Amino acid sequence: LYDVAQRYIQDFLKEFPTSQKRLEANLLMGQCYFFKAQYLKAFEVFKGLLQYTEFRDATLFWLGETYLKGKDYAQAEKHYRQLIDVYPDSIYTPQAYYSLGWSYFEQKEYTKAREYFQKLVTKFPAHVLNEDASFKQGECAYNEVQYEEAIGYFKDYVQRFAQSNRHDQAYFYTAESYYYLEDFRSAATYYEKSASISQDPNLVVISRVGLGWSHLKLGDFERSRKSFDEALAFAHS
Repeated sequence: LYDVAQRYIQDFLKEFPTSQKRLEANLLMGQCYFFKAQYLKAFEVFKGLLQYTEFRDATLFWLGETYLKGKDYAQAEKHYRQLIDVYPDSIYTPQAYYSLGWSYFEQKEYTKAREYFQKLVTKFPAHVLNEDASFKQGECAYNEVQYEEAIGYFKDYVQRFAQSNRHDQAYFYTAESYYYLEDFRSAATYYEKSASISQDPNLVVISRVGLGWSHLKLGDFERSRKSFDEALAFAHS
């Protein structure tokens, strides 16, 4: 309800122009623009707030997020780092580590991305973003062709986050890693796990295809054909 929120904020700023909560209201206005994907307007609001010390940690974070949406990675990283350096105890600092990791991930700089995801996991083990950061570490290792490390990350992820709804993806990445390591028996085991629990039709199909290839590599042609047939039938269902 960002449009409604903006109307109330505008009314508040007009009625109480000298209120001590004026800066906070403008910060909320910038966030409304941000979540409505009006990034230029959001940028103008956040940039104007940067001159004030109050809420500067929040302002630095939201400026970083706005730059990240615009793919200005250098400026995004600059603001995230300033937040981390100046306000290490801010509630926005864990999110800054996460967003720094995302910034590098989007640029395919997976080593740096993994470094910042790891910092979030280590420094803020109870934070809500810990789970996703842990998963992204596995993705980084996989994309770096560090398959043994990727397997370790994803197995640890499944164990640590037993209630996660991303186990099917973790199993798939594990299976893929084993496949490229030419451990086709282990690959088959994890493709089967992925296909059996996933609610994502596309993931089920590609897991069944991977299972078929694994059995083919193992010389089990009957099970290979069965897996390919199941993938085809599921794709057409």
